[in-house]
This record gives sequence, C-alpha cells and structure tokens, in this order.
Amino acid sequence: MKAADVLKLLTDDQIPFDTPFGLIRQKAFQILDKDEITQFTDQILHENGLDETEFRWEYIEKISSQFKLNLRPLLVNVEFSEMGETSELSKAINFLRKAFQSEQVLSNINSKKFSVGFIPAKSLRYFYQIDKKSKKKHLSVNRYEFFVYQSLAKAVEAGDLSCRESLKCAQF
Repeated sequence: MKAADVLKLLTDDQIPFDTPFGLIRQKAFQILDKDEITQFTDQILHENGLDETEFRWEYIEKISSQFKLNLRPLLVNVEFSEMGETSELSKAINFLRKAFQSEQVLSNINSKKFSVGFIPAKSLRYFYQIDKKSKKKHLSVNRYEFFVYQSLAKAVEAGDLSCRESLKCAQF
C-alpha cells in the first residue's frame, strides 16, 4: 500500500509541475525508505516479468514502416555473397527478396515457409505470438524482417557475407 502511495506522487496534481525532483524524492522517502523502494522495484521487475527484450521488440513493431521503407529496397537490389556459415540467414534473405519482388504481403504467407534456422533458440519466443481469436501461434513478420536485417548487418561486419559493389570489397 505504501509503495502505491509513492507511485501516486508522480501523478499527484496537487504537486506543481515545476517542483524539483529532489523534493518529490524527499516525500517518497517519508513514505518508504530508499531500501524499501529499491526492494519493491526489484520485486516488480522480477515477479511481474518486465522483459526488456520484449519491450524492444514492441518498439520495433511500432517503427516497422520506417525500416521497411528504407531497408526493403536495399535487400531487393543488393547482392550478397556467402563467405562463411550463413546458409540459414541466406535462405531467409532470399525468401524475403523473392516475397518482395513478387509483391507478396508477408503476413499473408504461411509462417511455416519462413526460414527461422538462423534465429537463436532462446530468442524464438519473441518471434511468435498467439492469435487471440484462433489461439494459434503465428510468426510476427515485422520482428522477423527486422531480425533478418540486423543479422545481415552483423554477418557483413563479421565477414560472413560480402557485397561486391561495396567500397570494402572494391579493388583499386
């Protein structure tokens, strides 16, 4: 109950907006001491399962139109050559490239057709969501697409993929 009173300080309309934060902290410490607040916040984080990774993926979902606008044309038009162990990623790149070239909507493609072998097993749970109506698990295509771009960038940096048209690969 006291922890709720501390949180209410943040939304209390009786406290002027320009009140220095130090004064609000003092009021909070009158309700609960610093150690109790720290203990409470740790409890919230651990028991309620605040998942920072899920929070990031939710943000990526929100900005998906921005990265699609800028990265899809690159994926379609730039050719990459394998230099190392990237065959699963290459399958994903080629799958997306073909889908975009044929103007398919990713969400209309059966999830089983997506190459997911390059996604670490511990991360797969972030890529699947349960449909509220059908109760079936489906692939979050925005997350998948972003992860392909992210993995592609890492593979190029690591030297596992190369782009012949890039300045790095150009021979002078």
